[in-house]
Amino acid sequence: LSQAEVASVWVERIREHPAIYDSICFIMSSSTNVDLLVKVGEVVDKLFDLDEKLMLEWVRNGAAQPLDQPQEESEEQPVFRLVPCILEAAKQVRSENPEWLDVYMHILQLLTTVDDGIQAIGDGGSGSKGRPVEQTEVFLCISKPSSFL
Repeated sequence: LSQAEVASVWVERIREHPAIYDSICFIMSSSTNVDLLVKVGEVVDKLFDLDEKLMLEWVRNGAAQPLDQPQEESEEQPVFRLVPCILEAAKQVRSENPEWLDVYMHILQLLTTVDDGIQAIGDGGSGSKGRPVEQTEVFLCISKPSSFL
């Protein structure tokens, strides 16, 4: 992704395989390996920097899946929403080293460049408009103040 001549090919391949979204969200929401979380954050940050369309697809991905759908034990996969996964990873990263939060702060900053991203942050990724922004507030409370300057 860091090589301009092949970055667009990588972005296109990632867009063609929607399971990558689920895998990245799963890692961000459940991993305790801070090195892995930082690297995954760097990949997401670079992807969103390179392709706003992919960012929009990922922001909308979790919101497009119904919450009330009954889950069968072996066949249904969990619904991952991007913002809560980002916030969970950021909390884990911060517990190890607050300096590593920069990548997740930049991802959130990129999300604020599009209306759907602002909405996703505003509702904490829950898809419910007008509800308290609990997860986002918790993240902002634990973030280092210098991130907002």
